[in-house]
Amino acid sequence: MVDFKCLKSPVIPPKPPDITNWVRPPENQVKINFDGAFNQASGEGGWGYIIRDQAGDFVAAGSGISVHLRDPLHSEAVACLAAVSGAIRVGTNRIIFESDASNLVQALKSNELDKCSPGQSAEQYLGLLGKGNLGNSSNHVFAVEFDTVQASGLLNETNGNHVGVDLNSLVSALSEPAGYFTDDGGRNVSVPLESAQPIQAWVDYDGRARVLNVTIAPASVSTRPHRPLISHAIDLTAIFKQDMCVGFSAATGKLASSHYILAWSFRTDGVAQSIDLSRLPKVPKTPAPPPSMSTVIMIVALSCAATLVMVVVAIGQTLWLRRRAALAETLEEWELDHPHSQWQPEARPSMRQVCQYLDGEEEMHDDAVLHISNVDSIDFGSLKSLTWSSCATMSAGSLRGGR
Repeated sequence: MVDFKCLKSPVIPPKPPDITNWVRPPENQVKINFDGAFNQASGEGGWGYIIRDQAGDFVAAGSGISVHLRDPLHSEAVACLAAVSGAIRVGTNRIIFESDASNLVQALKSNELDKCSPGQSAEQYLGLLGKGNLGNSSNHVFAVEFDTVQASGLLNETNGNHVGVDLNSLVSALSEPAGYFTDDGGRNVSVPLESAQPIQAWVDYDGRARVLNVTIAPASVSTRPHRPLISHAIDLTAIFKQDMCVGFSAATGKLASSHYILAWSFRTDGVAQSIDLSRLPKVPKTPAPPPSMSTVIMIVALSCAATLVMVVVAIGQTLWLRRRAALAETLEEWELDHPHSQWQPEARPSMRQVCQYLDGEEEMHDDAVLHISNVDSIDFGSLKSLTWSSCATMSAGSLRGGR
């Protein structure tokens, strides 16, 4: 028994996981921590991010649900894009992104996972090609563009709201104004690509018949239009290689715009899976643009005018209250010694009335008597000889009213 106890391995408690403390960003910067989740069975997941400043204080946060995910890296990339959108809404541009997804960090820091072709440019080249490689057969690029800007005379574009087909070049081989044909009568209905409303698009290529069909319609149209917007015979065998990449690209010039791929499906042999429009995620709300200079000037002018009116009204009310207080009745010491003048206050004239009597603006009753200090009472007849100057020189304590 003793030997067995000696041979028994001691129980070693598990080592607690390493905890990495959150490090504050440098001064005048913010840090965004984001993360994504992925469910292999359903192809769905979620994302979340939080923005904190140099003091560690909360700035903003967001979370949401992701659908049609391919793998965990895809989920982390969606979370990263959501974090970037959150930073744009906050209005900050000095940002540090932090994630626990090492594969995504590696993809962002290096070109190891980059599938882009060399020589790509933004603006009218849409991030696909560049000025130096337009039309090269080695590009192996087939693209359907949804363009809202017309490059006058350069890229064979019909207008500033068109759908085009590009083959190894951004000079469109085909271009049509964006729209769809109704099933009842075949009427062409324009589709504004900048309407900020969901738009469906179908791109079908029949390898045997070598026919390309491109169809678009607003998401509000319940069924796919039977007649495509573009239907043309195109041989893509020289463009397609054994292994090709499928995806999306977008670019802008001096103007800024947002592009959201709400859902998509792809298939190389047969019809692609239909998209359930009821499960589409909501498009993030566009932040309100800052007010124009004229609006700011108008707001400042109205604020100043309102403040001036309030000051004038306050001054006028103060002066009125002061004048009212000056003309108000005040009980003096001698009136407190003769309470009989308070028993019938209606018989006691006010100082205003006394002045009006002495100035001749108002007549006194024949039985009215004015007492002056301790002098004997005088009747109204003697008062008529008094003038306004007499009233002005009389002190407030020398007048006493009564019957």
